[in-house]
Amino acid sequence: MIGFIYFIVIVLANTVGAVSGMGGGVLIKPIFDFIGAHSVAAISFYSAVAVFTMSLVSTARQLASGHKINWQIVLWVSGGAILGGILGNVAFDQLLLFFQNEDQVQMVQIFLTVVTLLFAFFYTKYDWPGFQLKN
Repeated sequence: MIGFIYFIVIVLANTVGAVSGMGGGVLIKPIFDFIGAHSVAAISFYSAVAVFTMSLVSTARQLASGHKINWQIVLWVSGGAILGGILGNVAFDQLLLFFQNEDQVQMVQIFLTVVTLLFAFFYTKYDWPGFQLKN
């Protein structure tokens, strides 16, 4: 039953995320946390798998529609994502060891999510400078 609920959450989060332009991954983890059926570590894993699957489907649809892919950017972004995932997992494991209470780790994750969303908001709203890859 919880698998079905997670499936519905993922579909609805992706729908809202696609309409709003922010992506469903921003919604999935907080909603899973709110449901509270699994540990913080399991929820993080489920959320990561859902986001990864969404990105694979989106990329496949872009390729099928004839879009060209700049492989240099793909490699840089993929490398950054892999490095960020590894570092994030190490940091998460350390937080679990340090706090020994999943609720405190969850609050740290919520805080970091809010900070990240604020940076994204200010970047788009106030034209903060971005980084561009150049030859």
